[in-house]
Amino acid sequence: MDFYSDLDSFLKSNSNRIREDLLLSKSNPLYEYFRDRVRGVLHELPESVMPPYEICATDGSEYVQELYNGKKFVVARAISQIQEREYYSTFFNVLSMERDDVQQLVKRIMEDAEHRAALNALNDEKNCIMVMDGSVSGRFYWGKTNYNGEIGKDFYSRYMESFVSMLKKAREKKITILYISKTSETGVMKKEILKNEKSLPNFVKENNITDHVLIKSIAEKPCYTEPLYLQREYEGYICDFQTIHVLPAMDDLPMKIDCIIPDGVNTTVKEIVSWMMWGYSGLRSHNIWASLVDKNVKLSRDTTRIVMEMFENEIGVWNAETRGQRRERIRL
Repeated sequence: MDFYSDLDSFLKSNSNRIREDLLLSKSNPLYEYFRDRVRGVLHELPESVMPPYEICATDGSEYVQELYNGKKFVVARAISQIQEREYYSTFFNVLSMERDDVQQLVKRIMEDAEHRAALNALNDEKNCIMVMDGSVSGRFYWGKTNYNGEIGKDFYSRYMESFVSMLKKAREKKITILYISKTSETGVMKKEILKNEKSLPNFVKENNITDHVLIKSIAEKPCYTEPLYLQREYEGYICDFQTIHVLPAMDDLPMKIDCIIPDGVNTTVKEIVSWMMWGYSGLRSHNIWASLVDKNVKLSRDTTRIVMEMFENEIGVWNAETRGQRRERIRL
């Protein structure tokens, strides 16, 4: 036996269980229970229409190098791009941080850079729509984490300050923000569907099936869901938004879109779906605007090599890769 033989054996032995977690079979009691309930909140996709606004897409990228003294050299950058115009935000620092915190904290540092890049764009631009990666609820949720080390326990305040400043500026200039996520563990649609049920079978109560699995399993054609109105709050600032799921094609996966539409903006969710479908370009590039800025902002291996050469030349101390980083580089 070798590695690939072991993998093949594992997949064959567990394929039914894994497949059922990803796509409900019609014989699954959950499929039968949710079928009509989910189909009752699905809408046919509208015809795709070119947006009447310019699209400003924002994305970020991050890189972290562990130094021989255990501290982390953290690099992050974000770009907001609208046509040929670009707005930047960067972060560079050498920090001590707990190893268990590194992955999440560096991602939050990158998101903070995204907030700042988007705010830079909002200060200059008008008559546009902001497209960002992730979710509104996620930004409010992740910002609440306190971190040890030099980043300090006040990082939540700084993260939320940049986030709320961006939201306030968009509200002031009446610019709609769309947060788009291709992966989501949310169950808000399911929760809404079940809220008036008088009693739930145990197999429903005990299952944590996500909205995306339900939609992918039950939808019979490309569709979007009935908008749900949600609200999040931070120190008196209230963010109202609508959340939907869109299944753009039967061979694709659902995406979640959080729509922050300021008061006084005469834009409907249905119009937003038609604009997003105009920018949809298939499985690997589901949003042309986000894909373009992703290519520009990504910190490639060549870029990170130059970053570390500049670091070592200026600081005067060569830095050896850890075994884990070497494995990561070889794998890439």
